[in-house]
This record gives sequence, structure tokens and C-alpha cells, in this order.
Amino acid sequence: MEGAPQGKSLPPRTVEVMARLEQHIPTVPDELVLHLLRRSGDEANDKELVRLIGLAGERFLSTILTDAMQIMRRKQSVGLKERRQLGYAGGTGKKDSSKALLLAEDVAEALREFGITVRAAPYFVNH
Repeated sequence: MEGAPQGKSLPPRTVEVMARLEQHIPTVPDELVLHLLRRSGDEANDKELVRLIGLAGERFLSTILTDAMQIMRRKQSVGLKERRQLGYAGGTGKKDSSKALLLAEDVAEALREFGITVRAAPYFVNH
């Protein structure tokens, strides 16, 4: 195993996880992880480390999108008047459970819970 310190063996559970990483098809490609690491000034030559960082990124994205979907469903469950009182954007007030529309404002609200602020570019105009 590449990442094991010399003279020390890894715990069996860690070895099992690392073996599974090799077989895992990542949502975040290794090439993207390597590119982002290089842009941040880091160089990772260990494929297992790159895959592990990608898996952590995948988990973070999954958490953000799950939270954003919950926010979207919460907004759909209240009427138009309540939406405006809560500060949500207009909308029609109609409920259509067959279609889910995840808006950037839902994702931005989910990211705020993690301390990340998203601002619109100055050339975007609110309608």
C-alpha cells in the first residue's frame, strides 16, 4: 500500500477502505481533484489520497444538495402568502409534486448553513 508509513502496517479496517476506494467509481473525477489541488498549491502523487479527497468532496456535495432539496420541499409545502412572509421568492403558489425545481437560492441557503456565502455576479439582474 502506497500511503502506509514505512515500518508500520495499517489497521485492517483502513486497508479494507483503501481497497474499496480503488474499485469506487467517483462522482468527482480524479483529474478534477488533481486540478483543484494544483490550483491551491498542493501536489498529490498518491492516487489513493486523491480518491479519498474526491470522496470527501462527493460527500460534501451530497450533503449540500440534500439540504437544498429539503429547503425546496419546505418552501413548496407553504402557500404563496406564507412564502412571501418568510422572504422566499414569489412563485405561483401551486403545488406540483411530480416536478422538483431546485433553485440557486435554495442551494445558497443550504451553503449558508455551512458558512459559505454565495453572491450573484454584478451583471445578473433580479426580475
